[in-house]
Amino acid sequence: DTGRDLLSRAQTGLDAIKDAPSRTHAQAEWALAKAQRLAAEVQMSAASGATTRARALASEIEALAPKTGNDTNAATVGAQVRILALAWRAQRQAGAEADKAARTLAAAFAALEKIASPSARAAALRDVSPLLADGEARERVLAAATAAFEAAASLPAGERYGVMADVSLAYAEVGAANRGGELERQIFSAVAPQQVEATEAAARLLVERELSTLRAQQNTGQFADADATAQKLIAYLR
Repeated sequence: DTGRDLLSRAQTGLDAIKDAPSRTHAQAEWALAKAQRLAAEVQMSAASGATTRARALASEIEALAPKTGNDTNAATVGAQVRILALAWRAQRQAGAEADKAARTLAAAFAALEKIASPSARAAALRDVSPLLADGEARERVLAAATAAFEAAASLPAGERYGVMADVSLAYAEVGAANRGGELERQIFSAVAPQQVEATEAAARLLVERELSTLRAQQNTGQFADADATAQKLIAYLR
């Protein structure tokens, strides 16, 4: 399989990276890429009724989380959070025991809490939220998003508006459009020539919101709508 072969060759090349922080970052990115590849295989196996294989693949995904290393860098921890979220979703798709899936989900949010920076933690939550849009995971995302927003109150304006944008996007990904919309309105109402931070956050929010819509439309086969969204994005970026 081409994907697995490329990942194997990339893993071999990791040891050639001499700079330790760069090697750790590359290791985390490799682990996440492999987890994403395995997650696609889980989905196909589960859909075809190959439950035993799907469960084995889900276990492989979970085993990748420690391979991101012990680095406390936000990007590295963020990769671990996403791997654990992929493992949780794969376990559910494969029909794993509820207790096992619950432990994996708890591990994902425990890892998220290790990110010290409120803005980096909000960004990591935004990145992982599409994987956690149902069941108990959705409630955890909502709670974490609310906590992130509350923690942003004392931050400088640039960071605060950035957190608000990320939290708004996380809310939207798990179907809490009303909560996300309220934060959007707060950001957009602050846009003014002298409010550079709010203007930048509003611009990013517009683009990322449309990108999220575009992905959802493509995933559900709404290709005409996806094309219209893509044209809107192009207009924003000109």
